[in-house]
Amino acid sequence: MFMTLAHAIALAEARSCLAALADTASDIYQSNHYERLLVDLDGLHPIGPGLAPTTGTKAELLDRLEAAVDQMIDLGGDGLNLELLLTGAFEAAGFPQANDSNVCLSVVADSVPPHGASTHLITRRVLGLLAYHIT
Repeated sequence: MFMTLAHAIALAEARSCLAALADTASDIYQSNHYERLLVDLDGLHPIGPGLAPTTGTKAELLDRLEAAVDQMIDLGGDGLNLELLLTGAFEAAGFPQANDSNVCLSVVADSVPPHGASTHLITRRVLGLLAYHIT
């Protein structure tokens, strides 16, 4: 996927928020979870922009991360995996996610697997995302 300037800015914002959340985590396990999400995000975007330090409260960083993820989805990013990443960040922070199950179902409906994709993997991810939103 060709990365536009807007996409690069949104990706940088998402990365910066995840890194800042890892820095402010209450324990090593929570920090590790955010760092794993950062690795997952990098895997979705092999061409990444530079980073800048990001500050804010946990709630502010999560809001900014959500806005950046929404923008990446609007710019054609992988909606399902980006939504899973966002759900993981909210879960690690101990905050309920602002999105409701209708948004989740919309992302799932819009996420058509690419040709040759493993339907087992996609099904597992969809079920995990649905389970989080239902509980």
